[in-house]
Amino acid sequence: MKRIGIKVAVILSVFIVTLIISNYIFNQGTTDLTVEMQEATLPVVSVLYDGRTVNTMRGFTNRIDNGSLRDSLSPIGDDRSLSFIIDKYASSITRIRYEVRSVDGSRLIENTDIENFEDQKGKITGKISIRDLIEDKQEYNLCFILSLDDGREAYYYTRIFKDEIDVTSKLDFVSEFNYKTFEPDMIGDITSYMETNSDGDNSTFAKVNIHSNKSQLGWGSMVPRKFGTTVTTIHEIDATTASISLDYMVSVRNGTSSDMFRVEEYYKIRESKDRFYLLAFDRSMTQIFEVSKESFVNNKIMLGIEDKESLILEESSDGNIVVFENDGRLFSYDISANKFATLTSFYDAGDSDLRNIYRKSKVKILNIEENGNITYMIYGYMNRGVHEGVVGIDVEYYNSLLNTIDEMAFIAYDKSPEVLLNDVSKLSYMNNFGSLYLYIDGNIVEYDLNEMKASMVSDDIREDTLFISKSNKTAVWQEGDWEDAGADLIVLDVKDGYKSTIEKKNSECIKALGFMNEDLIYGVSRMDDVRTNQLGDLTLLMDRIVIRSELGETLKEYDFADIYVVEGQVEDNQIDLKRVKKDEYGDLIDIHDDQITNNEILDTGKNKIAYAVTEKYETIAQIELKKNVDVKALKFLTPKEVIYEGGNAIDTPKSGNDEERYFLYYNGHIVDIKDDPGINIGKASELRGTIVDSMGHEIYKRAGTAVRNQIMSIKEENFTDNVSNMADCLNTILKTRGISRNTDYMVNRGDTPIEILENNLGNAHILNLTGSTVSAVTYYLDKDIPVLAIANGKPILLIGYNEQNLVWYDPNTRSIYKRGIKDSQAIFEESGNRFLTYSLINEE
Repeated sequence: MKRIGIKVAVILSVFIVTLIISNYIFNQGTTDLTVEMQEATLPVVSVLYDGRTVNTMRGFTNRIDNGSLRDSLSPIGDDRSLSFIIDKYASSITRIRYEVRSVDGSRLIENTDIENFEDQKGKITGKISIRDLIEDKQEYNLCFILSLDDGREAYYYTRIFKDEIDVTSKLDFVSEFNYKTFEPDMIGDITSYMETNSDGDNSTFAKVNIHSNKSQLGWGSMVPRKFGTTVTTIHEIDATTASISLDYMVSVRNGTSSDMFRVEEYYKIRESKDRFYLLAFDRSMTQIFEVSKESFVNNKIMLGIEDKESLILEESSDGNIVVFENDGRLFSYDISANKFATLTSFYDAGDSDLRNIYRKSKVKILNIEENGNITYMIYGYMNRGVHEGVVGIDVEYYNSLLNTIDEMAFIAYDKSPEVLLNDVSKLSYMNNFGSLYLYIDGNIVEYDLNEMKASMVSDDIREDTLFISKSNKTAVWQEGDWEDAGADLIVLDVKDGYKSTIEKKNSECIKALGFMNEDLIYGVSRMDDVRTNQLGDLTLLMDRIVIRSELGETLKEYDFADIYVVEGQVEDNQIDLKRVKKDEYGDLIDIHDDQITNNEILDTGKNKIAYAVTEKYETIAQIELKKNVDVKALKFLTPKEVIYEGGNAIDTPKSGNDEERYFLYYNGHIVDIKDDPGINIGKASELRGTIVDSMGHEIYKRAGTAVRNQIMSIKEENFTDNVSNMADCLNTILKTRGISRNTDYMVNRGDTPIEILENNLGNAHILNLTGSTVSAVTYYLDKDIPVLAIANGKPILLIGYNEQNLVWYDPNTRSIYKRGIKDSQAIFEESGNRFLTYSLINEE
């Protein structure tokens, strides 16, 4: 017994000494050992319409690239005035001014101090009158700039445009619609606006849309009640249509307590002379996880109503440490120690502070150690804390022994948080060597957290050739010009930071198709089987599909006799192959698709997400743990932040990649980014979304087009004989811009239509709309921009439209005539839906 006592004493002494030394080393150079996360300090600015508060703007403490910001749109009338309100909270404001700039931010139009305003009860109200230097129906960027007494400046952004629009009626419709969803006696008044059908998922309140049934729209039996402020944001608006979102919190009685939920609603509406039409409606609902013992039942952590696609759960290799995310908050549970920690949260349950509940950030788990230490990052807009008002990536380390959060690095970003959220979600991985790999602005960047420096892995990536495995461990892309019939594949093993090349043979082309789990799938085509269509698009006829392991081994090859793969779409453990074959004349004809399936069953881990169906909340999410929770002994921890002298900033190197990027917006968010706008225009048409370039110029918007239009400057006598049909169409397109060129010579020497327009149409984006539909191309016809189309294998021009017809110019017959929309669509589909046009860049 004595020996045992001595051993225990020695072990305890060593532990205490180690703890003291660790604590000393850990806190070297600190100005303050640990602190709570700082509260939000920045004021909030909103726009007023007839006393209604809309377009609430949060403050940025650094300048943000204007062209990337599209959070809100605030129309102004002929008097060019705009009313505003500032909620100061506890801030002291020493100066208020505003700037008006061109939509891309390159031209300063006005910079004016605001001196006439009312300041009472913590709020400032006033009105600005924009100088007569802006054009009608053209967007500009408006920035309110507040100077604070602590020396900081805060920037608040919205877009403006001058037009006489009935804003109030549109806001009233959305507000009334939302109100009636909470009133069982009134829900029948709005069901006629819905398009209830089988596309609606009526088993969950996490996602409700225009196809959902009456019960889903009216919250079932939950009886929710709003609390806090409803944030109303106008994303797009014109004389007849509007895109408006509502963000708010609700509570639902559950026994003797209440559950809290965050709700986001999106409305796309159209106003006619007689009534409103609901074009799109989406509601998302997320239950705010309650950090209390009531959230733990047997071996389950009860999450509640959550979107399946957004749930994040990861665990340590032994399954003893479980880390999960809930609405931007990150939690960890140590099963062995029975400790539950809130790692990061900008807000708490029941918090209704507009600054804290603003959701423009996400979290990503980077590493979980078996001792409970966790590396993770927060990326996007920082609502509060030491980086309040900054957009960036904050890499943090949780020390479970000391229960502290240590900032490892901060990477600032100067564009919209929406762009950062979209990019980083594609690739973010930290390997065992301390290198963090991120996809930012179309490039892959390595951040060395040991040396605190960054380097470009590649800044010549074509986004449509980039594929990243689900685990983020491997990335593949093609560098160089695809027009040169393909290039080698570059494979990045992110785990080791090693790049390798899959080289194409001289007589072959290769093309990446995606990843199935961690296995790369790519196709091989003979050079002789590369086809160029009338518009200049390249199509690889791939007669071989290769599956390559993450170790670089060829697992399997599929050879197809007289059959070719032209496209491949990977989804989960299956790849769908679109196939063609040659007929007796060498032309391609479609045949049935084929699939390659991976039957490997992935290890789901020792803890998992499960779903249960309840009467009141319908489908709810829960975490099933590998053992029961001792609720009585459960400990809740709130780590403190460690503050060091100096900074942990890492600057992102400048890229040499000058590729333009195009952002697809829907429901107020970026849903995709491509370097080829044509890829997403069909999708934007289907979603009723908007596409803009990286400078903020509008490329496409399915809204506000006239019922009919025809380009009247194009007449039958305008056309010239003795040139090819393609040259005739291209000549006509250029002449509408006052440009005269010998396009017949260009066509005969081998220039593609895309190249001819790119080289001769200045100040324009050339748009290859292959795969789009007629509804998408009418946007350009409405703007007096002709569209080149392929019909029955030959080029024609679309020059107008109405509700029943399209107006064709047929260069083969030199005639202009109308053709039914349905008949036209069938012809275009037979020819592969190939369209080519352009979008002008506004000169501001």
